[in-house]
Amino acid sequence: MLVALLGLVACSDNAEDVSESSEANVSMKNISVTAQVPGANTYGALKAFSLSDVLHVTFQKSDGTQTGRTQTLRCAESTGSTATFSAQRVAVPNDAANMLLTWDNPACKINWDGKPVVVEEFGTQAGTEEWVRQHSVISATTAVGESANVTLAYQTAVVKIDVQFPTDADEPTVANTRLTLSGLINKLVMDNGKALTAGEGVTSTTGDVVVAPAVIDAAARKVTAYAVVWPQASYDGVTLAATIDNANFSGVFRLGAVKPGEDNTVVSKVDFNSREYDLWYDDAAATIEDVTGNVVTAPKWMTLSGGVITIEANTTGSIRKGTMVLDNGRKYIVTQIGVNDFSGQWTLYSKQFNASKSWGGSTSTSKMPCTFGKPRKGETLTGPDGNTYTNNFGIKGLYFDSVLDGTIAIDYEKKTVKVGIMFDCREGQPTGNDKYKYCMYLPEGSANNGWGNYNFQPKDFSTTKYDWLWLTLGSDNKSLKYKYFKAGQKMGNYYVCGISIVASSQAAASSFTASYDNIYQANYNTSNDEGMYFLKN
Repeated sequence: MLVALLGLVACSDNAEDVSESSEANVSMKNISVTAQVPGANTYGALKAFSLSDVLHVTFQKSDGTQTGRTQTLRCAESTGSTATFSAQRVAVPNDAANMLLTWDNPACKINWDGKPVVVEEFGTQAGTEEWVRQHSVISATTAVGESANVTLAYQTAVVKIDVQFPTDADEPTVANTRLTLSGLINKLVMDNGKALTAGEGVTSTTGDVVVAPAVIDAAARKVTAYAVVWPQASYDGVTLAATIDNANFSGVFRLGAVKPGEDNTVVSKVDFNSREYDLWYDDAAATIEDVTGNVVTAPKWMTLSGGVITIEANTTGSIRKGTMVLDNGRKYIVTQIGVNDFSGQWTLYSKQFNASKSWGGSTSTSKMPCTFGKPRKGETLTGPDGNTYTNNFGIKGLYFDSVLDGTIAIDYEKKTVKVGIMFDCREGQPTGNDKYKYCMYLPEGSANNGWGNYNFQPKDFSTTKYDWLWLTLGSDNKSLKYKYFKAGQKMGNYYVCGISIVASSQAAASSFTASYDNIYQANYNTSNDEGMYFLKN
């Protein structure tokens, strides 16, 4: 269905029902469309219409561009594979030549509110034929008229994947097994039936598509999954990996031509003949039991004896990662990570604005030394997103003796780490300087996710008067980066393009009326790609 791909509205679709209209340059018409389900017999195929189905109608000029607003035709009668969709007083633009009709129903997740129409993300899929049916894009185009007959067609394709795991792998289940296709469109953004790509404003994104198994033969270690795929020009870089709990499997895989609506679009049987265990631990000593094989390579802090891998405590003061390779092809990838591993000397790379020269002056290549250590307050707070975070570290050196508090949240099961620095306008904090006595750390804001329309020190960025700017930990485990341009984090009405520091002679929030004194902006060396980042020394 157009459903997954065109947004996310489901039972509360925002496409307008027809009504009395005061719009100019339109004609009010009664429209009735008789539609046939697609002829394709693909996995998860739409076989029959229901009375809850609708067709969204988008009007197009003769050159294919959209005109007017998207409206809704509701199912008035269905005989199964054929249905009549109709509405009275449809506002048809006088310059409309064609109607783009897109299928939807309450099980779909389509958002028709505004332009472009944003399709539901494909990054996580249930893997079943039912899920495929509810997340396929199905449409047809026909000339404008009060009556029409159309046969709908698929815009999306379906991939079937059969996977054979090693016979000694853990038993696969829906909960513990995931198949990951990398290099596919995982968020589809459409406008007027067209997928938007790079250079066209808000764009579709490419990355991982993670699919749960739909059919499982646990004893034979076999699974089958179905995935919705938006057709691409090339699939040369697409890879397949799989996990059962913490065990990773890899094997030979090639995705062939993917065509919308074709039966058996892709059937790929993959024998995974190698096995990886990706494990995260805190910095304490640990062991892994029931290990078979002999060591080929391993770091000194990982040893194997009597079927047990022993991992030494991490006392390096930094995140540590190592891999033990065994002669049976298995790998144990171990990451030791804790909050204390972030402590120490760092450097903030940014474009700095400090006209007063109170703290380094202005430069496009600011390299500000700073120290990650204890937080100023160590508060546990509920953020605007409803989640609770604890400020468990602080950054000193960005402005006199002030401390920028932050949070590090490590999920050892999911193998993720979130690092956020907190903007806070509840009150100022002392700086230890006689002239710039108190300061606040605020977002530098922009209204358009680009360079312009600034609010250099907004205090209305959050209903809670605080929020966290999230940084990405680099693959080297030594960098924390924030990339802003066209990809910035939004707080309230603002996209965050930097760290803004405002000074006052008093601590009360009401006293912070002046403009910023110091800004660290997320374009080091005036580069959009560089963004702003902390690098551990």
